[in-house]
Amino acid sequence: MSESKGSTSNLDFIEFCRRKHMINQLTLLTGSNCHLCHRAKAMLNPLVIEKDWELLEVSIHGNKDLEEAYAIRIPVVVFPDGSEKGWPFTTAQIRRLLQEKSSSL
Repeated sequence: MSESKGSTSNLDFIEFCRRKHMINQLTLLTGSNCHLCHRAKAMLNPLVIEKDWELLEVSIHGNKDLEEAYAIRIPVVVFPDGSEKGWPFTTAQIRRLLQEKSSSL
């Protein structure tokens, strides 16, 4: 039984580290040959650099579930809490949402 507790503690620690890392990460869902996605990335890059965040770009291309859910919605920004902001958006909107979400963490 102590082995199980040890495993659970390790999983909790791993999950904690994963979540901590993701707190300062925005995900941008993109597609191939998507000019709006390129525009969104260009808008977001200076913001994440300023905030010392990471921008993870995830292409929906080739992933059936993502393609079904986001094909006509990309680009989409996914925040660490799982909330989303789809296009159109401005840098000011994303900055405000980041501030709101950072204060609630």
